[in-house]
This record gives sequence, C-alpha cells and structure tokens, in this order.
Amino acid sequence: MFVSVDVGTTSVKVALIDDSGFIIRSYVIENPISHPEPGAAEQSLNYIVKSVLDGLSSVIRGFESRIESITLITYMGALGLLSKDFNVLRDAMIHIDVRGVDEQRELEWLGREIYERTGCPPLFMYPPYKVLWLRKRNLIPLSTRLTFVKDYITYRLSGIYAIDYGTASANSFLNIYSLRWDDLILKLTGIDESMLPELIEGAKVLEYIRLPEVGLRDKVALILGTHDGPVQNIGYSVYGVDAVVGIGSSLTLRLLTKDIVLDKSLKMRFYSYYVADGYRVIGSPSNNGGIVIDWFKSIVNREELRNLGRVVCSEGIYILPFAVSEIFPFRDPNLTFTTVGLRITHSIEHIVQGLYEGLSFIVKTAMDAFNENNVWIERIHCAGGGCNNLNLVTTIANVLCKPVILYKDPRNAGVLGGVVIAMKALGYVKTVAEVRLEEVKPQTIIEPNRESCKDYIECHKQFLKLINITQTSK
Repeated sequence: MFVSVDVGTTSVKVALIDDSGFIIRSYVIENPISHPEPGAAEQSLNYIVKSVLDGLSSVIRGFESRIESITLITYMGALGLLSKDFNVLRDAMIHIDVRGVDEQRELEWLGREIYERTGCPPLFMYPPYKVLWLRKRNLIPLSTRLTFVKDYITYRLSGIYAIDYGTASANSFLNIYSLRWDDLILKLTGIDESMLPELIEGAKVLEYIRLPEVGLRDKVALILGTHDGPVQNIGYSVYGVDAVVGIGSSLTLRLLTKDIVLDKSLKMRFYSYYVADGYRVIGSPSNNGGIVIDWFKSIVNREELRNLGRVVCSEGIYILPFAVSEIFPFRDPNLTFTTVGLRITHSIEHIVQGLYEGLSFIVKTAMDAFNENNVWIERIHCAGGGCNNLNLVTTIANVLCKPVILYKDPRNAGVLGGVVIAMKALGYVKTVAEVRLEEVKPQTIIEPNRESCKDYIECHKQFLKLINITQTSK
C-alpha cells in the first residue's frame, strides 16, 4: 500500500491507496492562510508538518506493516527561511503573496533571459522575487537557509535537506536544461548554493525511513514526487495530445511532454517546468479560479449560483474575472474584476454566466498560446473540486470547443499521481506512463455545443480587446 501526501494552499491531504488506485482511507485538514500585512499571504511551516504527521498517523492505523512508501506532493511558489539548525525563522510566503510585485517589474528587462533559463518569466509569485523583497528590508539574516516547503517537510521526516527537481523547477531557481540551481538567479538574488537544499530526482527513492511517532516502526520509502499541478496529469495518465484543466482555487491548463517548450511570444504566456521521470510540463495557471466564484457567492450571499446556460457575451456582457492578482497568461497583477455591458434588464444569472465565460476565456487564451507554439490539444481532462460545477465545465467545453472528461472524484487526482510516481520509484514499472490505475475511469464526457463554439470564437476576440484596454502593466 502507498501513502500520498498532498500539501495545497487550501488543505493538507493524506491518503492511503492500494495499487489499483482505490483510496482506502484519507485525511484532510484546512491549511489556513494568514495576512500579517497588506499584500501578504503566509502559511505556517510547523503547522503544515504537524498536519502531515497527524494525517500519516490517521490513515495508516491498522495498516502499519503494509505501507511501502510515502510520496510528497506540495504546492509551488512558496518561500520561507530556516536557521542553520533548521528552525523556522520566517513562515512560507505563498504564491498569492504580492509583496514582490515591484521586484517583478524591476527584472522585466531580463525577463526573456530568465524565462529561457528557468522556464519561468518574471512573476511576483516565484521565490526569487520574494527573496529580493526580503533583501531590500534586510530580513534575510546571515547563516540562513531557504525553504520551499517540500524540503522542510522532507527534513522533518528524514533529516535530509532535499527537494525534487520538479518542485525546484516550479520555483524559478532551477535551470531547466542542466537541472541545477541557475547561476543567473543565484547572482540576482545573492543566494549561495549552500543556502539551498540538495536536488533529487522525484521519481526515485530518497531514503528508507522509520517514523515511530506515527506508528511506522518498519522502514518505508520516502519519495519526493513533484509539485501539485502536473501530478494530476500523472494520476489520470494524461500524456501527449490530451491536457488537464485544473479547477481549484486557481484555474490551470497544463500538458505533459518530453520536450522543453517555451513561448515564442515576448508575452511569455505559459511556464515550462521539469516534472519527474524525464517529463516536462507546460502550463498557464490563473490565480482566478474557484476563489473568484467563492468570493462572488459571498458578496451576493448565495450558497449556490445559477447561470443562464446560454451565451451572454454575444449580448455584450463580459466579466473580466480578476478578483485576485493575475499571473498567467496575462502576467498582470493590476488587472481587476470588471463588468462590461450590464443593464437594468439583466439578472444575477446573466452575471454568473458572464463570470463562467470570463474564466473560460482565460483557459482559451492559454490553449491558443499552446497552439501558436505547435502544441495541440485534442481532449481536456478535468481535475480539482471545481470540476463538480457542471455549468462551469460545460462553458469551458464550449469556449475551448473540446470535449471535457470528468472523473468520479476529481479532488483525488493529485494523491493518485503520487501513487504512480511511487510505483516508478519502487521499480514496479519502467516509466510513469506505463501505469493506468484501475480505479481511474472516466465517468462523463461533456461534448461541446458547436453553435456555442462559433459564438465564443468571436467573443474571445472581444475579451482580449477588453483586456488590452484595461491592462496597466507594460
């Protein structure tokens, strides 16, 4: 049996899973975000570790002697500080922390070079810009280590200060060609390699460990896995011309490939990271996904949102759904939530449909960027809790004009990916692509409405014009 740990910005999830992909037991606890000052978004490193240990203790009870491995999946875009003795000096500044926006602007002149070395364009969400923000304020003490969350959990479980290539790549410190810490980024941030964790392939066993405090007295394999985006593709066995749309608090389109693909456009509309087992991922995550829908529910005081189920942009209604500082594909933290075309005759259902269309236009912008770089998508697989919103998913299918495949419990894609990586690390298969978990089966396929597809092609053009009008970054 395998254990997958999935640390997200919303929650920490630990699951006990068999080799068919059947989830025997799971544990989920909220991962709270603190806002100690304007623009800040932080999470407690020690709380995360405690949650992981509590989750391990909960799910393995009664199965202690049958556990083969623990795979770690964590989010990207976080930066914390540790002492030389691995005590926490500063908790994790997470990806929605916008305090590095000015530092992003200051490095735009080097943006293309940074992008071509790391696969990450200048963006406030990445740790290098957080480092620069801290340095300006003399908040990085001497004899400090950096942590990207994964390495701190790893240290607390094993005593080894290490991180996988995939998570390091998604944090803009790694050179995507050499898979080493990038010299330019180190120079720009003033970081020495001694301040950074050891780099490890995530689809290999790091170490065999005992954790008697959670009941594991026999040694089990500790596997570093990768970060929490592309692991969903791996869990669903989605490779080649199929892509995953991840709908959680954020909204992401991503595709796995063996090749490094960079956006030819100077806009740098998508990232290019290493993942694990030789796979790369291109993706275009927007911070504006389910978090915007939840925010809108709160301000209109409704637990459920009803939409019209028809195209409203053709009636002139557009919602630019940027309630949170935007990252990809527009890379503009100054975009805001904007409504266009509303009249007194329109209802809240018009606004909801406009919101779903606006979110879907973000995904289409990403898909078009892929296409312009000769990356083509045939089908979309949906992962994340937002896939349970069938009205939103149907709108995405119509805007992209692609079938969208739904699974039984889309929230579990990440932990299932952890199992697949464990199978590769333990030698059960030669590559992750060989694995097709028996329990992972499509439940529904939402086919696009061809007439709506035609309307949305024209609407998307107008949406981009509105973005250009309102955009403030240069």
